[in-house]
Amino acid sequence: MILATLLLQGVATVATASQPQTSATAAAVASAPAAARPAPRNAWNNPSPPYPTRSIEEGEAGTVRLKMHISAEGTVQAVALDSSSGYPRLDQAAMTAARTWRFIPAKRGGKAIPYIFIIPIEFSLKPAKS
Repeated sequence: MILATLLLQGVATVATASQPQTSATAAAVASAPAAARPAPRNAWNNPSPPYPTRSIEEGEAGTVRLKMHISAEGTVQAVALDSSSGYPRLDQAAMTAARTWRFIPAKRGGKAIPYIFIIPIEFSLKPAKS
């Protein structure tokens, strides 16, 4: 079974190349620095990125870290590569999927605010643990 894993605040959701699952959720903390900030809550069932067929054939695996800019409405305003998996196809698959995601906005003083966080997305060719 081929896997693409979306890691949110230490909670992993696994997706097979043929059957994506929904991602896990975690609380957003707006006052922490971006790199230390937990990933925002995800009530929109954002899908894990598809594992590129060519990457599976080539045995490519690794973790992509994306810097996500989220609006006060919970939409993705920008996605940037924080660190590469070492494989452009995996990096691009992660970035393409992340651009379509939605999040529950972070709040400060009860008011929704824009925020930035880093999210790791792991592509693994190891069998899923049952």
